[in-house]
Order: sequence, then C-alpha cells, then structure tokens
Amino acid sequence: AMADYTLGEMLFRQGHFTEAADLVANALATQIFLYGEDNIVLAGTIDTLGMIQQSQEKWDAAEVNARKALSITKNAFGDSNINTAYYSSALADLLIKRKKYKEAEEAARRALAILQVNSTPNHQYLSSAEYILGEVLVATKRSKEAEPLLRANIERWRQAEAPGWRVARSENLLGAALIQAGKSEEGRRLLQASYAVLAAQGSGASAEIIAAAKDRLDRAGLPTSVSLR
Repeated sequence: AMADYTLGEMLFRQGHFTEAADLVANALATQIFLYGEDNIVLAGTIDTLGMIQQSQEKWDAAEVNARKALSITKNAFGDSNINTAYYSSALADLLIKRKKYKEAEEAARRALAILQVNSTPNHQYLSSAEYILGEVLVATKRSKEAEPLLRANIERWRQAEAPGWRVARSENLLGAALIQAGKSEEGRRLLQASYAVLAAQGSGASAEIIAAAKDRLDRAGLPTSVSLR
C-alpha cells in the first residue's frame, strides 16, 4: 500500500492523473482490507485521491472523498482537533470550486473557529483557513468583510516567513476584493504585482493558483505583462 501511495502521489505531482488515481485507489483498497473503512489511517489517502479526482474534474467523486476524509478524522479526533479543521478547510476549498458557496462558507468558518482556539498564531492551517474564507467572501461579493480578513492573512503569512507565493496569492485575492469595493488603484496594483510573483519561474505556485490569478487580471481588464516600477 505504501509503495503504491508514494508512487501515485509522485505521479500526481507530475500531472499523470490517471496512473496516479489507479495507484492511490489500489493503496486505499489495501488499507481498507487491513484496517476497515473508518480507520484514521485512511484519511490522508482518501484526501489525496480526492485531490487527484479534482484534477480530473471528477467533481462528484472528489466531493464524496473530501467529506469522507473529514468524517473519519472527526470521528477519530473530535470536532475541535486541528486535523478536523484541516479537512474542513479542504472540503470548503472544493465546494468553492463547485460554486457551493453557502456550504463552503459553513465549512470554512468551522475550520477557522477551531484553529483560532487550538492552533498557534502563525500555524499554516490557520492562515490557509483564513484565505479560503476570503475566497468565499470575494466570490459572494462581500468585500467589506474580505478586506480586513485578507490584510490580516497577508501579515500572518509574512510573520511566519512563508514562501513568497503564499503571500502573493493572498495579495492577489485582496486585489480582487479592493476592486469590488471601488478601491481600484490599490486593487489593480496588487493584482499586477502579485501575478508577477506567482507567474515567475520557480515561484512554487501551482498551475491552478497562477491560472486563478490570471483570471482575476483578465476580469479586471489588466495585461499579464506589466511594469511594476
């Protein structure tokens, strides 16, 4: 099971989704045989399979697996555990992609509430949960609430000395929120500068993150190649 999972995860990172899905599904079947269907050992494998399915645009299957990973973790560790919060955030992220914003917001707020109490101030899970809630707020055009959340999120990433793409991703989303709020000059500047960081070779940002940032530029009518001086 471990060999199949490790190879499957590597192939997933390389973009070989069909082969990756087969290997991770095989690993999961072995784990179920050994441990049963609800053992916490399965959660990470189910989560990875769900992420591969997202890349394959198998949205229904991916959502089933996101909910299963959350359910297993909640049953094992309880409602207030940071691992439960992680999988709640992961579910929220998927629901945003499916435009199920009401459910996404509920999952994101649950995750954030857990992490605000039970994690350290600069914990990556907390920062990620803030960003995901920010995505919901921007998608539902609630820029007044999104702006302070995202400004705090950017500062949290900086305090944690996170990779530059994480800061830039949050700045990009803040740029979109500011344009919604009528603060076009700052918003446009942030969109352009953050896209330049994300799209730079070796930035560490995924193709999905870069594409989302480009989409925000396009919707704002901004070019992707700009002078930032």
